[in-house]
Amino acid sequence: TSTDLLDRAECRRANGDGMWLCSICEEGVHRWMAANPGEGSAQAAVDEMVQRLLNLIDGPPRKYRRQRRTDDTV
Repeated sequence: TSTDLLDRAECRRANGDGMWLCSICEEGVHRWMAANPGEGSAQAAVDEMVQRLLNLIDGPPRKYRRQRRTDDTV
């Protein structure tokens, strides 16, 4: 997150601070950086990814609808 390198292989070899991400998240971060270039884009990409995950986890609860089984249903 301390370097704004778009190339994934080069990013892995860079001496800097960062995070271990799964390959899907890593790809997503680098795509976000390419779409939103600028200084600090690596940190901004990770922050955006974490915020989106938090919004999914901490979003409004879904309405629970219990369905009763009838005798006809097997």
